[in-house]
Amino acid sequence: GGSVDANNGRTIIQTAAHCAYNDVLKKFASKAVFIPDQVSTRGDKSNFVSSDDPYGIWYLSFATIAKGWRDGSFPNNVPYDYAYYTVFNNESTHEGGYLRGLTGILEKDVTPMKIDFDTDPFDEFVFSIGYSADKDPSLRHCSMENESINGVPWYKNLWLKDCAMSGGASGGPWMRDLDEGGVGTLISVNSWGFTHKPGMAGPVLRTRDGSWAECLFDTARSANDPGKVGGIVVERCSTA
Repeated sequence: GGSVDANNGRTIIQTAAHCAYNDVLKKFASKAVFIPDQVSTRGDKSNFVSSDDPYGIWYLSFATIAKGWRDGSFPNNVPYDYAYYTVFNNESTHEGGYLRGLTGILEKDVTPMKIDFDTDPFDEFVFSIGYSADKDPSLRHCSMENESINGVPWYKNLWLKDCAMSGGASGGPWMRDLDEGGVGTLISVNSWGFTHKPGMAGPVLRTRDGSWAECLFDTARSANDPGKVGGIVVERCSTA
């Protein structure tokens, strides 16, 4: 899953940290791509055939995660389950797509959305979307007022208690103020849920609540590509 914000000659994609970095193997994902509107695929399920999808595939340049996600393990690192992928605005990062008039520049071919690092995210009416693996390639959504849940005793996650999305939906956006065109303001991402009952948790991105998300975002839109390592780990965050 993912959602888009455009900045500084590159496009930033928000996702969950566990989609970008394996906290067991301690390594970044090596074959990450972004496929917008995959529900409109011409295939019968998700695949890497870029001509099957309306916008094609973008190859992700690098990921940015927090030290707290790298150094911890699930569930103790859920407060840091957010990440940002960088895609440079260059046609070489793009392949395929069956729609006419595509430029190959992600921020031009899809509509970017704002990210809110300031507003209190609790008790907001939100829309969450994602691709549950058991419904592939259907796009699923939840819309309700969010609550809170302690995934671990010391951290209060955002919580959509009746949301039935499942594995595969991770990294999908949580949006408030969604308009008729499907564009809203990002306030969280799909992070984790239970196996025995509905519910979807999301991390808090608000800087004043201690989130490192804004630090990660600023790094993703300004840092140089780290190359084969696949990503950057932010070791310090002065705004949190």
